[in-house]
Amino acid sequence: MTAEFQEFVKSKISNCTILFVPAVCTGIAQPMDVGCERPFKAAIANSFSAYLMAIAAAQLKAGVSPSDLQVDLSISSLKLVSCHFIRCGWLRLVNDPHLIRRTWEKCNIWLNLDSSEGLDLCVEACNLEKEGKLFLSQAEALIQADVEDDPDKYIGDDDAAKEEFAKLEADLLLMKSGEYVPDAQPPASDLTAADTPTAFGIKAETFALEQPP
Repeated sequence: MTAEFQEFVKSKISNCTILFVPAVCTGIAQPMDVGCERPFKAAIANSFSAYLMAIAAAQLKAGVSPSDLQVDLSISSLKLVSCHFIRCGWLRLVNDPHLIRRTWEKCNIWLNLDSSEGLDLCVEACNLEKEGKLFLSQAEALIQADVEDDPDKYIGDDDAAKEEFAKLEADLLLMKSGEYVPDAQPPASDLTAADTPTAFGIKAETFALEQPP
């Protein structure tokens, strides 16, 4: 972030303070990593899972043998529907404003200035900023604690997403073999049937699908 851009931001937003999150601490002091990234990715994965299941259910309903199920997962076929998956992730966040607020609270950024604790923290932060020490002591403690090894605390990890999509791929292979037994009903999309793109090649009302018999 250049000095010119920082000055531009400050000129457009009054009372703006730009702070850089210390290295290795984005999962601690960056709200989107702390509380939004995991539900966003989960909503995308759930939407993609429902998409695959809907295609499989439509083919089974049409009499296609489980071993003959065909799902086109090429980039060209997923270009359009991927926008739907991302929209589901976006709706998961914007439809839950309390989730956004909680992420800021977890980072100790959202302060209630009407409380004595909030005022004390604000004064302490201002003093540390003047000394150029804001975040430094907390960052050192967090790095030593190595909280990234705790999956419940560290969210900015793509491994979980890779495992989820690997499971979806394995489920698809089981569907084709006729041996698939679903663990649970896949979550319905956050969108209504009317919002579902018809470009999926399946009826919109089948997208929030029932398990195939």
